[in-house]
Amino acid sequence: MSVEGITVEHPGLDAALARAQRMFPPIKKTKTATVKGTSKSGKAFEYDYKYADLADVLTAILPCLTAEEISVRQPIRRVDGRMYLVTELHHSSGQACADDGIPLGPNNDPQAFGAEHSYARRQGLCGMCGVAPEENEDTQVAKTTQQRGKDLAAAQQRTAPATAAAKLEDVTPITTKESQHIKDELKRTKRKAAELYEFLGQTIGTVIPARKYASILKWFKTDSEMPAGVSEAFSILDFTPEEIANFCKSKGNDWDSILTQLNNMIGAKSE
Repeated sequence: MSVEGITVEHPGLDAALARAQRMFPPIKKTKTATVKGTSKSGKAFEYDYKYADLADVLTAILPCLTAEEISVRQPIRRVDGRMYLVTELHHSSGQACADDGIPLGPNNDPQAFGAEHSYARRQGLCGMCGVAPEENEDTQVAKTTQQRGKDLAAAQQRTAPATAAAKLEDVTPITTKESQHIKDELKRTKRKAAELYEFLGQTIGTVIPARKYASILKWFKTDSEMPAGVSEAFSILDFTPEEIANFCKSKGNDWDSILTQLNNMIGAKSE
């Protein structure tokens, strides 16, 4: 997605941003969230994690940006009927750059829309400025699965020694290397941990079994091959990950044909 009036080459802005990046301080995580849920085995779990919100990011980097005469704008633009949160960096030289925008879902709940808007602003700003908090919520995949897997495996062995071996496959967690790979793929594809857990049919924060690792890799591969327009159409129609996989498989991943049929479905839905 292009923004009218923004130049392709911007050496003055690039140099100013590089100087600002040298001054960026670590972004501290000042907020704490609590996640509660129940695993498939019926075991209740609860854990806390810290994160940096939009205000934390702005507080850390805006002084450095303004010192180099760089301003930030984050308008919402509508493209082909879909709203996008666009992040733009403008320099006093008149040069500017922008990302392609983060899609915002159709949401009639003002509170939910506000939360999504704030999240998109934070992600867009971090991406354009090349920064990240010390951790983000997606790293819970790497941090919780290991310890919780060990805890659940130990509990299974203590309470049901006769059946522990049979159930071990379900509670044996992915390895540290596999967890890091998943975390890297989440960042690369700009997906959230919640989407991954939805695909797996698990509650956020529960153990990711080692036997599901191959399926996760296929999920990332399918997502990276799918054109943006097709992905957006599936989102509008509220397809589940399983429904998306089955639909694409039935059409032989013919993206043009798939997009045409999805657009017809969207048109019928809006009538």
